[in-house]
Amino acid sequence: MDKKLKYYLFGLLIILGITNTYAQDFPEKKITLNLKNVPVHQALREITKQSGYYFTYEGDVIDANKIINKDFKKTPLKKCLDDILNDSTLTYQVYDNHIIIKNKHLIYVDSLLNNPDIKIIQLQARIIDAVSGEALSYASISIQNSNIGTVSNNNGIFLLKIPKEYINRNLCISYIGYNNDCFPAITLYHNPQVIKLSRNYISLQEVLIRNRNPKSIIRRTIKKIPENYPEKPSYLLTFYREKVKQKNKYMFLSEAVLKIYKTDYSSPQNDLLQVLKSRTFHNVKQQDSVQMKLKSGLKTALVLDIVKNIPDFLNEEYFPQYKYYINDIESYDNKTSFVIAFEPRKYEKDAIYRGLIYIDAESLAIIGADYEISPDRIYNMNNRFVIKKEKGIKVRLKKANYQVNYQNRGKKYYLKYVKAELNFKVKMKKKWFSTNFTTSLEMAVSNIDTMNVQKFKRKETNKTNTVFVDEAHEYDEKFWEDYNFIKPEDDWQQAIKKLQLKLANSNQL
Repeated sequence: MDKKLKYYLFGLLIILGITNTYAQDFPEKKITLNLKNVPVHQALREITKQSGYYFTYEGDVIDANKIINKDFKKTPLKKCLDDILNDSTLTYQVYDNHIIIKNKHLIYVDSLLNNPDIKIIQLQARIIDAVSGEALSYASISIQNSNIGTVSNNNGIFLLKIPKEYINRNLCISYIGYNNDCFPAITLYHNPQVIKLSRNYISLQEVLIRNRNPKSIIRRTIKKIPENYPEKPSYLLTFYREKVKQKNKYMFLSEAVLKIYKTDYSSPQNDLLQVLKSRTFHNVKQQDSVQMKLKSGLKTALVLDIVKNIPDFLNEEYFPQYKYYINDIESYDNKTSFVIAFEPRKYEKDAIYRGLIYIDAESLAIIGADYEISPDRIYNMNNRFVIKKEKGIKVRLKKANYQVNYQNRGKKYYLKYVKAELNFKVKMKKKWFSTNFTTSLEMAVSNIDTMNVQKFKRKETNKTNTVFVDEAHEYDEKFWEDYNFIKPEDDWQQAIKKLQLKLANSNQL
């Protein structure tokens, strides 16, 4: 019999696409011109005189009044145009003796919108710090004026699937402490890029703070929850993933598309969820002496909404048990936010968390939190997480980290992303060495629906306190279809491929 460990846990991802465009063939004309302090429109007229080709363009495609200085001697026509316009986003279409100058992106849009076979398109990029080049994990990505979005993975990579009708809208990227970056979504269509975000440094002297008492800020923040968060139920379409890893080996991986009935933030009722799709990858052998599984992972993903389920460090009743101080002032979503640090007081045994709370300085909405069980309190946390274990097995919790982020949609803040990661050390009787297990879960909201929201019927809901990996379906390569998800890191993808290859080889014997 396999020995099993089961435990409770408090606990996101996304993806990408590629190609290139080509200008049409040009007539083999060569130009000789000496242009000095000449506007672009006059340069084009001079080329027309020599080549016999007329130029057509929209007024906002090129700067026709830009002054240029160029000297061409028997230069191919296309090279002349490239040098004069000096814009890599432009392309040319030749019809008889007319050359149309167009923006490449607009050509994409025209062909895309007129193609009935394309419903969904993919946008892909990697987000990094503009100075250090470090990947920006879990950055928020959204389509402007929509409820569609995703987050970047641990490597800063994201893939976003959107209806093709949204291709003319802006894609916006936000990350705490950095300036927002918004640009036309079409620029990433068939053109994955590296996007560099710049740090936004805000000095305390630049910010007028009437009351810098962190406890006072938190008190006012909690009072403003009904104002800052939805007062009506909504549907959240989310991506969910949970993993169990033994050293460098993945033992379990489960993924799902969830639809959550999110109650309003003033309601005492619990959120409900439906599992729309799910799949599981197992890499466990019978001889494995220990198995670990996440129990109540789905419930944990819901509980990690700290605005809906106020933890003790945000509860005024427990303020005396924690120390609070303003750690920094940061920029997020082009707004100023307080960064409030907290930690348990030395002799308060019931206070166990330490971390950072991010609060919008103007609206006083909680926009995120990063926290953990304090290392000096973790030694007595085993009973909170280990539900059942076989005799002769010793389990010790080493780390427990949590993350939650919110996104602004209109005048309200909605849940965006939650993550939990726990690390255990497991020692078996009569074994010299212990084994490390890492368990994690993440959930990312990809779409928000506030129209015609109805509470799920009891028979339509899924239980949240089960071991999800035992209920998920067989692994499916084409599982995601048009759903958004967090792009997985390569390590577990390679693990799956290796296992599938082994299975294929064993079946041939």
